[in-house]
Amino acid sequence: MHAHLTEEGDEILARAPNPLQEDFIKKFQSLDEWEQTMILASLQRVANMMDADDIDASPVLHVGPVLREDGWKSETKS
Repeated sequence: MHAHLTEEGDEILARAPNPLQEDFIKKFQSLDEWEQTMILASLQRVANMMDADDIDASPVLHVGPVLREDGWKSETKS
Protein backbone atom coordinates (compact mmCIF):
# COMPACT_ATOMS: atom_id res chain seq x y z
CA MET A 1 0.00 0.00 0.00
CA HIS A 2 1.32 3.45 -0.91
CA ALA A 3 -0.14 6.75 0.22
CA HIS A 4 0.04 9.72 -2.12
CA LEU A 5 -0.80 13.35 -1.55
CA THR A 6 -3.74 14.55 -3.63
CA GLU A 7 -3.53 17.74 -5.67
CA GLU A 8 -5.79 19.46 -3.11
CA GLY A 9 -3.57 18.27 -0.27
CA ASP A 10 -0.49 19.52 -2.12
CA GLU A 11 -2.09 22.97 -2.47
CA ILE A 12 -2.97 23.06 1.25
CA LEU A 13 0.57 22.03 2.16
CA ALA A 14 2.01 24.77 -0.04
CA ARG A 15 -0.03 27.38 1.89
CA ALA A 16 0.82 25.97 5.32
CA PRO A 17 2.93 28.15 7.62
CA ASN A 18 6.54 27.25 8.36
CA PRO A 19 6.96 24.86 11.26
CA LEU A 20 7.55 26.63 14.56
CA GLN A 21 11.03 25.11 14.78
CA GLU A 22 12.14 26.76 11.51
CA ASP A 23 10.77 30.16 12.54
CA PHE A 24 12.52 29.91 15.90
CA ILE A 25 15.85 29.04 14.27
CA LYS A 26 15.65 32.05 11.94
CA LYS A 27 14.78 34.41 14.79
CA PHE A 28 17.41 32.95 17.11
CA GLN A 29 20.12 33.25 14.46
CA SER A 30 19.20 36.89 13.90
CA LEU A 31 20.02 37.72 17.54
CA ASP A 32 23.39 39.15 18.48
CA GLU A 33 25.90 36.52 19.60
CA TRP A 34 25.79 37.73 23.21
CA GLU A 35 21.98 37.31 23.26
CA GLN A 36 22.25 33.79 21.88
CA THR A 37 24.87 32.96 24.51
CA MET A 38 22.72 34.30 27.34
CA ILE A 39 19.68 32.29 26.20
CA LEU A 40 21.74 29.14 25.79
CA ALA A 41 23.34 29.56 29.24
CA SER A 42 19.93 30.11 30.83
CA LEU A 43 18.41 27.05 29.19
CA GLN A 44 21.40 24.92 30.17
CA ARG A 45 21.01 26.12 33.76
CA VAL A 46 17.29 25.26 33.79
CA ALA A 47 18.02 21.79 32.34
CA ASN A 48 20.65 21.27 35.04
CA MET A 49 18.24 22.36 37.76
CA MET A 50 15.71 19.81 36.45
CA ASP A 51 18.37 17.07 36.48
CA ALA A 52 17.86 16.73 32.74
CA ASP A 53 21.56 16.52 31.88
CA ASP A 54 21.42 12.76 31.28
CA ILE A 55 18.07 12.58 29.47
CA ASP A 56 18.35 11.44 25.86
CA ALA A 57 15.88 13.61 23.95
CA SER A 58 17.00 12.40 20.52
CA PRO A 59 13.96 10.11 20.09
CA VAL A 60 11.76 13.19 20.53
CA LEU A 61 13.73 16.00 18.92
CA HIS A 62 14.90 16.33 15.35
CA VAL A 63 17.17 19.13 14.27
CA GLY A 64 17.18 20.20 10.67
CA PRO A 65 14.74 20.88 7.91
CA VAL A 66 11.48 19.00 7.82
CA LEU A 67 11.65 18.66 4.05
CA ARG A 68 13.13 15.34 3.04
CA GLU A 69 13.85 13.35 -0.08
CA ASP A 70 10.75 11.19 0.47
CA GLY A 71 8.24 13.20 -1.50
CA TRP A 72 8.01 16.45 0.47
CA LYS A 73 8.43 19.40 -1.82
CA SER A 74 11.10 21.94 -1.03
CA GLU A 75 9.51 24.72 -3.04
CA THR A 76 6.11 26.27 -2.54
CA LYS A 77 3.77 27.02 -5.41
CA SER A 78 2.95 30.61 -6.18
